[in-house]
Amino acid sequence: MSDPVASTSVQKKPAKPMPKWMKWAIVALVIVLAFGFQGWLNGRRIQGAKEEFFTQGVNALAASLTEVMIERNPAKAQKMIEQMARDGGYSLIIVTNATGQVLATTDRAKVSTSIEELKKPPTGGAKIERIPDGLRGDRAIAIGGDSILGGLRIETKYGN
Repeated sequence: MSDPVASTSVQKKPAKPMPKWMKWAIVALVIVLAFGFQGWLNGRRIQGAKEEFFTQGVNALAASLTEVMIERNPAKAQKMIEQMARDGGYSLIIVTNATGQVLATTDRAKVSTSIEELKKPPTGGAKIERIPDGLRGDRAIAIGGDSILGGLRIETKYGN
């Protein structure tokens, strides 16, 4: 007795080899994808460096405003932030007192207003968030960390 499955073997046609142009197209696609991925990674790295640089600027400006806030001199604070906005390329700087009332700002429309988020500004370092076309940083102006004198908000546009 012979096995019926073994006797009915099907002859398969050999597969056509892949055309050479298709092999080169696949290689080119892989190279383009690799370069695209590398570009994306570099963009992320640059974004992280921008955010770190911005964070350091917010922390430094908050530290430099401590003396002005102790003196309770809004005119001096106004002069300082206008100079910092020019030198640092910031689009907006706001300094508030401990209750969130604006004392000095580069945006005249915000004078004598209150900033809700700066009524309890973040201590211990700047809180950075992405806004359309830029970054925003909020931080407390404080003595020793817990004695909050006021708040600071800085915004910058990516083009700067």
